[in-house]
Amino acid sequence: MHATVVPTSVENVIRQCLEHYALDDAAFLAELYYDQAKTDTALWLLATCHYRAGRTTAAYTLLKLHGAQSVQTRFLFAKCCLDLDKLQEAEELLTACDSDSTDGTAKYFGDSAPFARSLLAQLYCKTARVKAAVAESKLGLRQNPFLWSTLQRLCQTGTDADMEAVAGMYARFLKSGHEEKSTPYKEPSSVERTPVSDISLERMPEDTPVSAPSKIGYSSTSSPFGITPEVPSLAPGKHVPCAPRKSKVAVPSKRAESKRQEPNSTKPTPPSSQIQTRSAARIAQRFGCTTQDQNSENDSAPSHRLPPRSRNSSKQLQSTNRLNQLNVEDNRSTPGVIESTNKRSLTQTPVKDGDQSLKPESKTHSPAYDKMLDTLARLSPVTMALSRFDSRRALELINALPDGICGAPMVLMMRARAHFEATEYNEAVKVFKECRRRYEHYLDGVEMFSTALWHLQCETDLSSLSQELTLHYRLAPQTWCVAGNCFSLQKEHDTAIKLFERAIQLDPEFAYAYSLLGHELISIENYTRAAQAFRSALRLQPNNYYAWYGLGTIFYKQEQLALARVHFLRALDANPRNSVLICQLSVVEQALKNPDEAMRLLDRALKESPNNAACRYHRAYLLFAKERHEEALAELSKLKLIAPKEAQAFSLTGKVHKKLQQTHLALMNFSWASEMDPRGEQNHPTIGDRCYDEEPVTALAAIDPEQVGDMQAMDSDASV
Repeated sequence: MHATVVPTSVENVIRQCLEHYALDDAAFLAELYYDQAKTDTALWLLATCHYRAGRTTAAYTLLKLHGAQSVQTRFLFAKCCLDLDKLQEAEELLTACDSDSTDGTAKYFGDSAPFARSLLAQLYCKTARVKAAVAESKLGLRQNPFLWSTLQRLCQTGTDADMEAVAGMYARFLKSGHEEKSTPYKEPSSVERTPVSDISLERMPEDTPVSAPSKIGYSSTSSPFGITPEVPSLAPGKHVPCAPRKSKVAVPSKRAESKRQEPNSTKPTPPSSQIQTRSAARIAQRFGCTTQDQNSENDSAPSHRLPPRSRNSSKQLQSTNRLNQLNVEDNRSTPGVIESTNKRSLTQTPVKDGDQSLKPESKTHSPAYDKMLDTLARLSPVTMALSRFDSRRALELINALPDGICGAPMVLMMRARAHFEATEYNEAVKVFKECRRRYEHYLDGVEMFSTALWHLQCETDLSSLSQELTLHYRLAPQTWCVAGNCFSLQKEHDTAIKLFERAIQLDPEFAYAYSLLGHELISIENYTRAAQAFRSALRLQPNNYYAWYGLGTIFYKQEQLALARVHFLRALDANPRNSVLICQLSVVEQALKNPDEAMRLLDRALKESPNNAACRYHRAYLLFAKERHEEALAELSKLKLIAPKEAQAFSLTGKVHKKLQQTHLALMNFSWASEMDPRGEQNHPTIGDRCYDEEPVTALAAIDPEQVGDMQAMDSDASV
């Protein structure tokens, strides 16, 4: 029977509970521990327990009451404020770190700076400060190129120049083989996390205890939750950057090591010898060249514990007693640090006044690190192309990816989305189904999958997908978007609206859900609420062409043609190759008595999508209005090949034959149209005059060329 290893410190016990998802146990112990210790680390652990358990308000109240003194508590406090929409407090926490520094965020937060910048970028997006959000996103990526959500946000808000800068950044990372190093006060790059033992007591806040209760936190192991040891608040003016360590370090002798560990010594170790001894000992420990004392110390430590980096100069210590106490604590346990990817031990030395940057240091990353960075460098251009709705470019980049990457779930979703944005719904559905078959847990993009099924009128598949998701993933906002599309296809608009609102309730920043809600509200002619939903989507995603299209549709229905034209043009600016958008703009031009411009737009749309049935119909109707009847009949013949069961095509054909005095052919086509549409829902003089009750969920009623025969409507809200 194996003996159970129990952690020797309270903080490690709490961390172990968090690592094993025993959140109630962790919260209970953290409450007791903070009541006894009153340290900043104990406060952070307690707030973390509340936050991970979904009690964001409790974590916020706790931190606001007791204050945030360390980097960890300050970051968590800012995160809680952002989640609770207390934007002013969050901004003060993230930006008021050091008013005298040109980059207080990087100086104060250190290794957490890229994550702090990500929070700042989110905050700036919420407050419509796009340029500031772009700047923070770029700096965050420069510090940590693995923050994929930051890259996605930059793609949504940045310009083409910003995208090129990011692409160049990844290229430099790959070329150099390591992250770029620069002065952290101007344009900071990734910095190493400094354990508590590497921070002088002079930099600690006075109200943070450093005696017996606090030293419990100086021993911890790395955690998959991202938990790190206590990092006290840094005095902004006393931060000393790290300089590259020398390549040759002597391994300390056993005598020197035992001398350093003597707790009762009142004479502090000289700074230079102390730094060299500790760095050498830990480097030797890393490569297995440890002394007997070191080996006995490591026997009780986890195998993945990392050696701490060298300590700062002892000149910053306030007293020799504190120095000796810190030495004892350092030898008793090695601080657990979440190691950055470069795994280096640094010796901290002051930077000269004239030195504005740190030269790159040659180092070797693991193959997995380099492979991951290479993968991100390949996927970032795909994300950039998709954010610009350049489906052709995205598909070209995806097809050029190595075989080992193409099967990843996010790559499959990228391919499916590229087909979806190109209105190639059959191809999109095939890729979506393949992704669902291989990665059932992966939910990103399933809302677009359901929209593609909506366009193809696949009621069975859409209902099955909705039932599966609502059974297993009820707390995912994508689930309720799928369910809303399912009810929308069955024309139960009120139920669909409630489901879309549920998705927004689960994720208030889900721009696609706002777009779906807006188009569904158009179906019940609630234009005021629909406009509000579209504007909310644009606030979250300025280039959301679904929302621009929806606003244009509202103004078109209200017969404000000039405003409709403006909004359709904005939608085309975001997605210039979407044939449905071009077709709808041509409809507005027809209504504005610009038939030549309308014809030019229809030709452009058919060039992008030759099998777009809506474009074929509008072009035939425009030719009919110009009394070019033979050309109209030729266009209608092509339309019937694409949509053989579309009643409007036969109805318009009958009108053309009637104008040509071909009564028998006219009656025959009217009869066929009546059989396809017995209720006469589509038998109106123009599309815009009828009450169209099949408003597409995304307002993109492009007819798919392969499965369009079962559709009952050609396009949405279009009139001549």
